[in-house]
Amino acid sequence: MDITQIFTIVFIIALILFAIFIRAPFGKKEKKRTEEFVQIASDLQMSFSNKVDRSFRNRLKPFKRFRISQHRGYKNILHENTNDVQMVFFECYNQNRTGGSHVSGRNVMEGIFYFSSSSLKIPSFTLHEAEELQQVFLGAFGVKDINFENHPVFSKKYLLTSDNETAVRRLFSDELVSFLEKLNGINIEGCDNQLIVYRPTIRIETSKFKQLKQEAVQIFEQFCE
Repeated sequence: MDITQIFTIVFIIALILFAIFIRAPFGKKEKKRTEEFVQIASDLQMSFSNKVDRSFRNRLKPFKRFRISQHRGYKNILHENTNDVQMVFFECYNQNRTGGSHVSGRNVMEGIFYFSSSSLKIPSFTLHEAEELQQVFLGAFGVKDINFENHPVFSKKYLLTSDNETAVRRLFSDELVSFLEKLNGINIEGCDNQLIVYRPTIRIETSKFKQLKQEAVQIFEQFCE
């Protein structure tokens, strides 16, 4: 073995040790976070897992959030089934996502609240917070923003898109629009009997999970018949 081979081996070993050293604190932090979610699940009488099955992934495919983004790394999954309502919370990486509210190359693990119920009978739509300039920019590229003349605050705040504008206008009643325009930092997508609610580019604090869950449930209830 010559000196070049020895140097190469030493260099590779050094890189491996450096990677382990760098990732160790991250691993401990993630382990602690998972333990906190396990405790949250116990406190709220929800079930916990760190895997999602293929059938659930397939149910997410109609959502724009999962069509145009690189999503991976599902973890910290909490399940709750109450009567006709299935609620699932999970964290999922979203890398290089272009959304209504931002364009980001950050590798962010977002928390998603998913709902499924026969009480939901809604057209496909996406609702993203977007500054007025962003709405104008996207409009120049053919993105149709559905606005409401009687609700200028809502229309200025959100980018609402759908392939079925008529059905969406029926769904977004004055009461629903008034409720939504008071929220901040929320993205919502709906499709048939499913709804997702999430805060883009933000990894939620576990201490605020109960509060955020209540908020997501309130949003879901506003879309129910």
